Amino acid sequence: MTQFQKSLDNRTETGDIFLRLLNQGDDLVVLIEDTGVGIEPEDLANIFLPFYRGTISSPGSGLGLYIAMMVAYSHGLKLSVDSVVGKGTIFTIKFPYQVNNYYGVDATIPKKSRLTHALPGRH
Repeated sequence: MTQFQKSLDNRTETGDIFLRLLNQGDDLVVLIEDTGVGIEPEDLANIFLPFYRGTISSPGSGLGLYIAMMVAYSHGLKLSVDSVVGKGTIFTIKFPYQVNNYYGVDATIPKKSRLTHALPGRH
């Protein structure tokens, strides 16, 4: 079992976790979805705050989602969450396609010419 699988197994008491990669137009979208207990609406507004934990007995330090949001923000990504209590939660990370722009935290990685297809020779 990989460390990634172990960390996923420890994050939900019930349900399954799915990781999906999608294309939406020119953008790449990563969906991380679970079919667990969901997040209460009053907690949802606070989950990206540093040191926030839903309950005192919640495991961890309350920094994980804060760090994820700061990394996404610093790279120009869009991170959002949608949750329904009793049904599960979906985190969405959107990697927008950038025309005539640079990537990276300090915008120093030049963008290569756009590929029309990920696998050359296949259309």
